[in-house]
Amino acid sequence: MTRLVSSIFLAGSVLLALLGCATTVEYLPAAERPRPREHVTLEYQAQDGAKKPVDVTYIFAGEAAPGAELYVLVHGLATNADTWARVIDGFAEHGRTLAIDLPGTGMSGVPLDYDYAFEHQADVLRQFVERAPELAGLPVGTRPVMVGLSLGGGFSAFVVMRKMVDARALILAGPAGYPMDLPWFFSWLAGPLGPSILFGASLMDPLDYASRFYHRDEVKTPDLADMIAAQLRDRPHRIAMSRTFANSVALELARQVSAEIVDIDVPTLVLWGEKDDMIPPAHRLLWERDVKDSRVILVPDCGHSVPEEASAVYLQEVGSFLGW
Repeated sequence: MTRLVSSIFLAGSVLLALLGCATTVEYLPAAERPRPREHVTLEYQAQDGAKKPVDVTYIFAGEAAPGAELYVLVHGLATNADTWARVIDGFAEHGRTLAIDLPGTGMSGVPLDYDYAFEHQADVLRQFVERAPELAGLPVGTRPVMVGLSLGGGFSAFVVMRKMVDARALILAGPAGYPMDLPWFFSWLAGPLGPSILFGASLMDPLDYASRFYHRDEVKTPDLADMIAAQLRDRPHRIAMSRTFANSVALELARQVSAEIVDIDVPTLVLWGEKDDMIPPAHRLLWERDVKDSRVILVPDCGHSVPEEASAVYLQEVGSFLGW
């Protein structure tokens, strides 16, 4: 027992040292997080193979004008639908917009008999997209524009290239998809000590460890801290995050997914922060090489989360791409 406690303490100490300390900054205005949620019941595959219901929440915005577009926004690792707070109204000006909380995140259910594997989360996303026209008050069969950030970009690309959804276009920011050298502490978070290490992280100021994900200090607002803390607020959420590290962020999975990226056959916009410390900006060249109909943009002085750090540039490029 003493060895276990010492290991947890050591792991937590090393992780805190790695992630560093926050600096005093002049914050940007709050991004209206958290936003009110709507609910839909979908199914997840439990570890015993049974299909079970799960409450999935989402943010809804926009008016249903004739011929309105449908946008489905998918967040990344360790965040939730509120990550889109700075850009969701920009999408909503042009169509019905739904930003999902994947199971284990945000206000969605957190089943503990679920592995949070990439393929299983992608299947939940497929179900959500199938229901999206109905939820948005649009005609059945309305083809969505899939919009993804980071791991959510990987999910969005996956459901498109596997033909799980019939998308009109794909918009990705810093998407996961190709093999890379993961930070060494990822393996700790994916292991049996993962929830305990995340408990240690939950005792910190969330902005202390946001520095790895966000380059610009002024984006590290109190509302951002609240969103990050929400993913660590209780043991079920910490277990879900640890399993996501173990089963959705995996080298072998990246090899499998990257081999199929060439099967993406819809217009695709890829935006990448020049200062991205999570997924190498050089990966944008792989997407440009492998996706036939792609436009790739490198965003200067921006970290991993382009929609949050460079929201004006993000919406400008999205609007140009979609013809707003």
